[in-house]
Amino acid sequence: MDAIVTALLRSEHPDDVKVQYLDHILLKGGLTQEQEVAVAGVLWAVWPAAPAQHGLRQLRGQFLVAFRRYISSPSNDDDDEERACFGWMRTETRLDEWRSATKVLLLFVAFRTPADAGRLHRIFHECPAPAFGRDLPLSALCLKPPQLAEMLIKAGRIPLLGFAGDWLRELLLCVVASEAWAVLLKGGIDVLLTAAEQLDDPRTADGSLVVLETIFLGYQENADVFLTCYAHFYDRIARWPHASPPFASKSLMHLQKLLHGLLFAFPGHPLLQAPLRMLMAQLPPLPTDFVVETYVDARRWTNCAVAAASPFFASDDAGAQHATSAPVRQHSDAIGLKNIGNSCYMNAVLQGLYWTPAMRRLFATRNSAKPGVVAEFCALLGRMQASSSSWLDARTMERFRSVLLPEYQTTRQQDAAEFLHYLLDALESDKAVALHDVFQGSTLRTITCDTCSTASSANEEFTDLHIPIRASVASTPVLADLVRAQFDPEELSSRLENAYFCDICQCSGSATKRISVERAPTHLLVSINRFEYNRLRGAREKVCTAVDCREPVVLPTVHGDVPYDLYAAIVHAGTRADHGHYYTYARHLPDSDWHLLNDSHVARVDDAMVESALAHATTDTPYVLFYKRREATSKKAKIAADAGV
Repeated sequence: MDAIVTALLRSEHPDDVKVQYLDHILLKGGLTQEQEVAVAGVLWAVWPAAPAQHGLRQLRGQFLVAFRRYISSPSNDDDDEERACFGWMRTETRLDEWRSATKVLLLFVAFRTPADAGRLHRIFHECPAPAFGRDLPLSALCLKPPQLAEMLIKAGRIPLLGFAGDWLRELLLCVVASEAWAVLLKGGIDVLLTAAEQLDDPRTADGSLVVLETIFLGYQENADVFLTCYAHFYDRIARWPHASPPFASKSLMHLQKLLHGLLFAFPGHPLLQAPLRMLMAQLPPLPTDFVVETYVDARRWTNCAVAAASPFFASDDAGAQHATSAPVRQHSDAIGLKNIGNSCYMNAVLQGLYWTPAMRRLFATRNSAKPGVVAEFCALLGRMQASSSSWLDARTMERFRSVLLPEYQTTRQQDAAEFLHYLLDALESDKAVALHDVFQGSTLRTITCDTCSTASSANEEFTDLHIPIRASVASTPVLADLVRAQFDPEELSSRLENAYFCDICQCSGSATKRISVERAPTHLLVSINRFEYNRLRGAREKVCTAVDCREPVVLPTVHGDVPYDLYAAIVHAGTRADHGHYYTYARHLPDSDWHLLNDSHVARVDDAMVESALAHATTDTPYVLFYKRREATSKKAKIAADAGV
């Protein structure tokens, strides 16, 4: 067969006829492996003649030969043969052909010095990247983790011109698919920061965005990676709308999509959201068919739910290259809590309880001999109070979470109000702790039959108030009014399908139900019912109605009105029930200095920011509010307050 091909190539036929004959021989001839090798030798002997180039593309494994010929050349000066090899590489799209070549390329990246890497860079810049990220196992390279990390860093330092961003994205996806977390831990941040540095240049802007998008929206278990690198990212993109020379419209649109994706994936960071939204207003509008949920979900690393083991930071390993040791505490009484994988709901609740002075008095200095929730809660509050660091580390948070119910030991997002109830119930199990003195109050429920005027009464204890709200309202409801409305008389009747059965009358009829507070708690918890089940859609949804929570809340007790002042608010950020972020605003009464407590990030914020969140928010909405009973001043108020003791 090789003799036939040799004769064909030496014939006087024009090249297009030779190509047709080669197609017939190579595609329909059923060559054996030995014949393919022999024919390839003949074709390579006349390379880069047009018929030879065409024929070699039809033979298995010959693309790898062309790739090796180009990448192994000792010279950086292309001759006709090398140009033909590189031309093949630029137009080859078959993943099966690129698979072996990609292994060779990555090995050359690992072992070739930057001074000898000119041809490697050209491949990254000019050859479209094959989608090898989820197809090529890192184990096929036979390199140890330190060597793989060095390879990742070297690849990350190739200028992100042309297709280089796509090549680096596929390499990152390859590392993630192989779950080589040690490689990301050592080299990931270097790649990220190097990409951010190239945001200044319009020529490398798109490649930079591809890499940042891959990392920021890949690891969505918590926002630490994005928040840590935010300054490196924002300081550069803030100049884009008015840069000279200008950035391409394609780059501006890519940035707009990425910013929408970041705000969706990482809601609940109000100090960052405002500047990002201002920047987004200066960028081209998104196409009408852009769906941010689809965009974000498509980029998420689904195998990265690894709790506290962030693939980029070693929180507690002092020997790690990028260990995130907490800096010295900046705020005397405010401390952050490390997010250990969708644990923001837990952190927000713990902050609300920590900023409740009575809880500190009960638990922070207490030693519980019995292991479990009470003992770990005492230890946690003690560490929050005594630590000199600006946040508690992941090991501390993991230890606390390890004693909770199994549903709270996963990295799945949970409801903050439900977790608060669970935690208070667990703490109350220790009979030696007078938890009822903190949040517990009592009500008297009286139902009076409208027919015989017989009244039946029952005492009930409560630890919080649940306030329903509607999705559509004409004006912003005021929480203080909604709380008072909970104690308005309620009609029970057949008309309302809630008729009351009277034991005296021995029939169902109309009645009036009244609930009055007999004992006002020292601290009042108010939960706004933000989540409801939509039967038509078959899904749980969030009610995003703004509720004005600025005014003090007043409990109407049987002894008189008892006012309460807000000292902490757990906020749910996001518009969906199954997606979002929790954080807390808190202050010490009677002071008005508010703190933002957002996982490990702590900041003092001005009143105007908190007032706006409490009054007008429809995304970052108050969800659970902590109130303290105001110290009584008048004689009447003291009587009402004393009744709550």
